[in-house]
Amino acid sequence: MKRILFIALSSLLIMAGCEATNDVQKPAEKEVTNQVTPAQTTVSSLIMSDLKLSKGSNQLFDKAEQKTKVLYHLKLTIKNSSEDNILISAAQFKALTSDGKYIRNFPTLDELGQPLEAQKKITEKIYFAPPKNQTIEKIIYEDKDRAAYQEWKVTSE
Repeated sequence: MKRILFIALSSLLIMAGCEATNDVQKPAEKEVTNQVTPAQTTVSSLIMSDLKLSKGSNQLFDKAEQKTKVLYHLKLTIKNSSEDNILISAAQFKALTSDGKYIRNFPTLDELGQPLEAQKKITEKIYFAPPKNQTIEKIIYEDKDRAAYQEWKVTSE
């Protein structure tokens, strides 16, 4: 008797746990990725590779900015090929928009901004927020202290 009661209660619990929910799942949005060329370059002892520019989530904006701006994130891998630590910061990157204006990175709490140890590699994201009617044409890295400069052309895939 106990065995039958145990089996009945167990199957009831399993069926209750497997019951369908009313969660509505949105179809996944296709991530728009832009091609950034050249794909790998060396800029004053820093090897920058795997650059990918994609539209990000506008949740980082307040309500007013969500109506006027689009958030992009640049994902890249950076390797320090020198024997010294090199300070690298998201503030050293800027973007050229389709209207010919330069915009600085969009600051976030987890942005790139640390010394990169000798012979180490990191993968980071840098954010940009151009106006909604603009696209990013180029990404520019400039370190005036080390006389380092690099441009990447951005094209839609």
